[in-house]
Amino acid sequence: MAFFAHTAMHHEPWQAALRLHLTPGLGLRRSQALFQAFGSCQHILEAPDALLRDALGTRLWSALRAEPPDLADSINRIQHWLRSAPVGLRHTVLQLGGPGYPAALALLPDPPLLLFVVDALPDPSADAADMNWPPGVALVGSRGATPQGMSITRQWAHQLAEAGWCVVSGMAHGIDAAAHWGALQSTASACVTLAVMGTGPDLVYPPAHAELKARIAQRGRLITEHLPGM
Repeated sequence: MAFFAHTAMHHEPWQAALRLHLTPGLGLRRSQALFQAFGSCQHILEAPDALLRDALGTRLWSALRAEPPDLADSINRIQHWLRSAPVGLRHTVLQLGGPGYPAALALLPDPPLLLFVVDALPDPSADAADMNWPPGVALVGSRGATPQGMSITRQWAHQLAEAGWCVVSGMAHGIDAAAHWGALQSTASACVTLAVMGTGPDLVYPPAHAELKARIAQRGRLITEHLPGM
């Protein structure tokens, strides 16, 4: 019997990835191994029980077969977030192996199964397949940086963005924020800065960076592997 026969909620491609994400004990590395073996998250769930039991062992196979108690709530939260994009912005869920997922990230031994993305809407017909990932350079550092360190970081970020690089950082206090602000001062029209968030896409941390988050969404991109509300 196909494992997928035990499920009834995977109406969107990302819901299969969410099911794997929420399975206790499965983990990203084992999920990646299954992905390589079966070709997609959907195919993993549709695989015959015997194949999955052989690949995972009885304990993990049983865990994958049992619907996570928070699956329905997680789906509802994600769907609400997708519908809540402000005018001019796009909320997108990317799944490993699906359209728009960053090719370089997929090469990791433990890539996230899901990515939640906030950016400016290119045009009314745009979808995940239109998502371009420009070459990036990371600027990260101390949260308690010196004024000189902050100034140098802003200068570097501005010059890198002007040269066509997307400045990547973590939206934290200190060097991270300086990197984002420096890139945002660029006159470049491409994605000038990308924030990798440590929370769900609907939250702001630190709270003082609400304006920074809004500016990055308009001229860059916000990404996170954490579900809305986390």
